[in-house]
Amino acid sequence: MRKIILIIFISIMLPVSAKSADSRTFEQSADNIYVMSLNTLKKLNFRVVEMQSASGYILFQATGGAEYLISISENGENSSILKISKVKPASPLREVQELFYNSITEELTNLPKRAE
Repeated sequence: MRKIILIIFISIMLPVSAKSADSRTFEQSADNIYVMSLNTLKKLNFRVVEMQSASGYILFQATGGAEYLISISENGENSSILKISKVKPASPLREVQELFYNSITEELTNLPKRAE
């Protein structure tokens, strides 16, 4: 039942995420951002509850027990949109979003440069 609700939620939220102020666009493929998101969750000591790479979502639990949903969608050839939404209305969102987005941005700036 939980998976059905998540799939419905994702199918509604993915088209909306491209227009939301709560999402961030990154100049990386959706696959790279998905892997970086998993890496960031581990670094921040957040627990992955459920993930599905085919549809690009990760359900995770923050240190306070609140659950959040990450959805990642393609935004062109080498660009993607990452959106974090809360599962329960009482959960704090802005702090988790900023912490997560800053960690992803930091990881992107620390990527090794390709030799030419």
